Amino acid sequence: MFSKKSRVKKKSSKKENKVYVESGQKEFFEEKEQKASGVFIKERIAPDGINPNPLDYMIIEDRGIKGYAMSLYIETLPRDAVFAQTFEPLFNYKDVTSKVIIEPVSAAEASKLLDKRIISLETELITAQKSGDRNRARRVKQKMDDAEGWASDVEGGNNCLFRVGFLFTFTDENIDQLRLKVRDFHSLAGEKRIAVCSCYSVHPEAYLEAAPGVRHVNLEKGPIHSATVKKHIMDIFSLACIFNHTDTDFSHEDGIIAGRNMHTGLPFTLNIFAGGQNGYGMVATGDTGVGKSATLKMYGSRFVDFNGIRVVSVDFESRGSRGEYAPAAEQVGGINYTLSAKGKNRLNIFEVHEEIEYDETTQREVTVLHLTDSMANMRRILLHMLLVGKKEPDFSDITTYQSIISSIVQRLFSKRGIVDGEPESLFEEGNLYEGGFIVSGKVRKTLPTMHEFFKDLLIAQKENKNPYHERIYSTMVEAYQDFVEEMYYCPCCLKEYSKEEYMKLKGSDGRHRCKECEEGKELIHVHGLRPYFDGHCEVVADNNTPWLNIDISGVPEHDRYLVQLVAMIYLKEGPIKKNSINPSKPGKLIAIVDELHRTFKYKEARELVADVYRTGRKRNVSMWTLTQALKDYYGYPETEAILKQAAVVLIFKQDYLDREFLTEKTVLTPAQVNEVLSLGGEPDDRGEYDDARKGEMCVICNDKVNFVKVDYLKASEAYVVETDMNKMKEVLRNAGGQ
Repeated sequence: MFSKKSRVKKKSSKKENKVYVESGQKEFFEEKEQKASGVFIKERIAPDGINPNPLDYMIIEDRGIKGYAMSLYIETLPRDAVFAQTFEPLFNYKDVTSKVIIEPVSAAEASKLLDKRIISLETELITAQKSGDRNRARRVKQKMDDAEGWASDVEGGNNCLFRVGFLFTFTDENIDQLRLKVRDFHSLAGEKRIAVCSCYSVHPEAYLEAAPGVRHVNLEKGPIHSATVKKHIMDIFSLACIFNHTDTDFSHEDGIIAGRNMHTGLPFTLNIFAGGQNGYGMVATGDTGVGKSATLKMYGSRFVDFNGIRVVSVDFESRGSRGEYAPAAEQVGGINYTLSAKGKNRLNIFEVHEEIEYDETTQREVTVLHLTDSMANMRRILLHMLLVGKKEPDFSDITTYQSIISSIVQRLFSKRGIVDGEPESLFEEGNLYEGGFIVSGKVRKTLPTMHEFFKDLLIAQKENKNPYHERIYSTMVEAYQDFVEEMYYCPCCLKEYSKEEYMKLKGSDGRHRCKECEEGKELIHVHGLRPYFDGHCEVVADNNTPWLNIDISGVPEHDRYLVQLVAMIYLKEGPIKKNSINPSKPGKLIAIVDELHRTFKYKEARELVADVYRTGRKRNVSMWTLTQALKDYYGYPETEAILKQAAVVLIFKQDYLDREFLTEKTVLTPAQVNEVLSLGGEPDDRGEYDDARKGEMCVICNDKVNFVKVDYLKASEAYVVETDMNKMKEVLRNAGGQ
């Protein structure tokens, strides 16, 4: 490439990726030639026509589409350059075609040029010294030292010189947007002490020069001879600083088709369980409406369809009358478990299960029970339920609350004979249905419920002899009764009645009185507004269930994050613990939790989330979490650990105010940060983003960076991805659906 008059166009060196096209993914490649940022690839290389009339830009016309182009060249270089830093932001600037023109200088010509340069500098130095301009003399002396060093190396055969030109071409369908790009590029170059100039009046020639596969064009022969690509004399060591020699793009060989590279148009494949990664977790962050949830729904369904991986999810936002993940679960034959204030489905706070651990030394599986860890999460969520929405109590009160809660929880499991470290204590002799017949055997013990917890709390309150604790118990009873579905009891003897018994005790005065105690106290009727925690979880899902979605979108919004935490307890105690880590039993699981940042401000919630993450990591579960901003994870050790342990980070549209944060906290270069901030475009007056730019994201994996545009299969994935029912119907209609 360094032959005479050679022209080198900078591009990243990439290994050839093997792409495995599964059934159903062919459509991706059929749509691959769709518009990228509004302009076809072919249009940029071989348009139908070029309008050279404007002097400060050029008009491109192709297939009835009008676009615009501007070209810049480097006029002034910095004296010093830093390898892989000085030029990298310019070459990797979004939507720029960069070209480096390198012309070797012969040894004889190089010696003459350097001799002439040294003589010129000597003359300039004498002039500066005579005028007493010490600053000018100092600068000239530095240039002389450089020139003499070059001359010595060239004559000794240890160095050589090159004439180097830099050309940058920008394109856009909107002239105003194009000018903004160019202006931003000027500022970026200025930060690197590089001055760039417009190819004024010769934009057509510059455009052709930068186009791949086009013959060399002499830019000195434009309609007005006012602009050329300036050639800079550089030695081999300076030239090496131009090219960053880095290839941050990545793509997994055996993953799902996860989109296309925004720079090259090539397919991007992702395998969240690829080896050599920091765990299997994934974090997705970005503004509302930019395609985060749609992307993860699509990825989840593709992992199920093409890789046989199971998925569980906690569905936070609604899509019509149900959660937005419900269609994805149903599409692959999964289960949608819906929770609402009026529904009968429940999530039990006191859920606990055994788990199977694998000893790599003996290659044997051992069943264990970590009851202490499970009860710790129960205590966390119960304390949070008590304190949420209330003024922060003092340390003494919190300590007392914790003590009472811990005592009751311990008693609930002790009554059943369930003991930490003894998984067999979860079972008892009994009868069960098997094959339509009643048989004897081991059956799982009935676990405690919120109803039973509240009943034991009332007993503890009645037995209390400490005057200080009276206020504590009153506060707890008042708070927890809101989580009990229905209960009728006597405040004196604590006898509990059924609803039928309660109605029969109605006296002539309209009051319901206890018939067991002498006082004949009026019965208390508890009917909580949050009944979804009181009862046993009846969902039937096993290792053959492709997708289990816990839909909490029907729960009142102010309560959803609380239900979300309880749902995470269920995921930990059920699907996550049951996921085998025995290599002879391949079973991979993805757990998706949306809008997780709503829980971060609560200490008990953060501790619970961190525990679920630790369990998932240990059991080879890929935890996927979604938030609106990357900085949501910072500020607390528990949440920062989630981000640090994530193998893959998907960064969608971020706020411009987060520029400094992204620069400091990620591996992104300043140019890449600029591109992240431009992902998805700008919202309209209604705060909605352009559908064509939804799904633009930056993917970071093991410090590798790729900018990806996610496209879904119009015919088969519209039902999964689209949240707007009208749009979905239109897509299906266009695809030939009903």
